[in-house]
Amino acid sequence: MIRSAALTLVALLSWLSASPARAQVLPRAHYIASYTDNLFRSHDPAAAWVTNAYVELDYAGGPDLSLYYTGDASLVSERDELFNQTHRVGLSHFAERPVLGLLNAGVELSLRLDQPLYGYRDYLDLETYATARRYLDEATLAQAGCSVRLRDYTNAGAYSYLAQTLFGQASHFLPSQTTLIGRASIGVKTYLKATPNAASSEARSGRDRSLVQLHWRLKLAQGLGADTGLQLIYQRRHNLAGQSRFADISVYDTDDELFDDHYSYSGDLARATLKHLAPANSMLTISLATERRDFAGRPALDLQGFTIPGDGRSDRRNTLKIAAERSFRPGEKSTREVALRLEWLVGDVDSNDPYYYAAYQVVSASVQVDF
Repeated sequence: MIRSAALTLVALLSWLSASPARAQVLPRAHYIASYTDNLFRSHDPAAAWVTNAYVELDYAGGPDLSLYYTGDASLVSERDELFNQTHRVGLSHFAERPVLGLLNAGVELSLRLDQPLYGYRDYLDLETYATARRYLDEATLAQAGCSVRLRDYTNAGAYSYLAQTLFGQASHFLPSQTTLIGRASIGVKTYLKATPNAASSEARSGRDRSLVQLHWRLKLAQGLGADTGLQLIYQRRHNLAGQSRFADISVYDTDDELFDDHYSYSGDLARATLKHLAPANSMLTISLATERRDFAGRPALDLQGFTIPGDGRSDRRNTLKIAAERSFRPGEKSTREVALRLEWLVGDVDSNDPYYYAAYQVVSASVQVDF
């Protein structure tokens, strides 16, 4: 199913490139160069330069229909084996309905390609979604929606999955320049195949195949004057059932990003962000965050690969981010908009798994051009 959808990706791109209405295609280019002193955020720091290139093409098929393509590539200095690229094409439709309000539905197809050494990360991904948004009164906005994602790891089929999510959100706007937002969602992730070495009885029962997670988030946004705003966020994840594939020690790999999706842990996150609009169309941002992750069924290992007795791996992650950005048009009659951004990120991971006990810094500079 998902492989045939890949043919649709090629067909849509061909149609877009052949369309006579090229003036309706809105391109965007984004380039990021960054330096980090700990590329893998592990106990053994490895410095590297990382460059990311990103391009987006939006095709306005009408006031309520849009088609888009995005492509990005990542390159790490002196580590050619980490080069990867991702391509996405999507279709989005908006419609106004008397009872449900503004409806947005869409579909997106993604393809990721890595170098042979990391070919297990390659995937085809098909996602569909639908959301409804409506004002209940002048100060309250309600939203609800659902999504379904089918991901096929082309070289690691045991990790292919179907994920289904249902969410609801309410936003309330107060006269004091305060916005309160509450959001709750429940997601179910189902592995499409049993683990390679699962006993036949387990494979038939599928008891290692599904995970259920409840996620809720509270957000407060407060205006502190005409040019400054503060955001406070608290969110929590609860794993209600199931365990990720790393519960099987024989296929556990500490370096494998397939294990690090949000279904793999319970925990909470708190973040405070201060934004200030500066002169010359500039913005300054300072953000502090702390997060706890308790991995269900995931062992903490010593540096020799032996299990450390206890309840499993648990992390505390802290970050500080400072960013400055400015946007401008190069010329009075120019239709292009250029955005420049500088960012410094410093963080640490306090983990009972010594491989992940780490500190790191990332300095990056980026430019984005909207044509």
